[in-house]
Amino acid sequence: MSGMTDGQQLRNAQWGKVSRLFKPAMIISAALTASAETFYRTGAYPRAIFEAGSTDVRTWLYVALMYLIALPVLFLWMRRLLAGYPMPWNPPLKRWLLGAFSLILCSGMIVLPVIVLTVGGSAAGRGKGLYQLFTGNLFGTFLVGTVLAYGAALGAWLLFIGTPKLLFPKLGSR
Repeated sequence: MSGMTDGQQLRNAQWGKVSRLFKPAMIISAALTASAETFYRTGAYPRAIFEAGSTDVRTWLYVALMYLIALPVLFLWMRRLLAGYPMPWNPPLKRWLLGAFSLILCSGMIVLPVIVLTVGGSAAGRGKGLYQLFTGNLFGTFLVGTVLAYGAALGAWLLFIGTPKLLFPKLGSR
């Protein structure tokens, strides 16, 4: 790749590996969708927690399984693939501005599945469409769940690993 430094080439290669994690995320999501459906049909879940005012228990079961299984697995996988990630150097003011944006945006990415389920039913337009796709059938739960799980894991890596590296660079990393 012409015109790129070694650090840029390494970053591109590492992010390419992370992009390929979407396929395993799809496999995990399919398993979680099937598990949530099985739990729902057999009634093998704590009803007091999941049926208190919820219209779509199966999707809530999926989201609970996503946070318990998919998010940690994908986060740790991303952490391993991005080990030694050479964070680009930025001046202090830009680092702290990016850190503040990261805190806000990545926190939102992590809790987005819960946001979709809690306010999606009363949303308008595309928001309601996303909610209906997520809660409407198993295939929609699988599709939207895959994207939300991958996004939440990526947001978690950015928030807990990437942002501290950005804010507090190692001495001599410039």
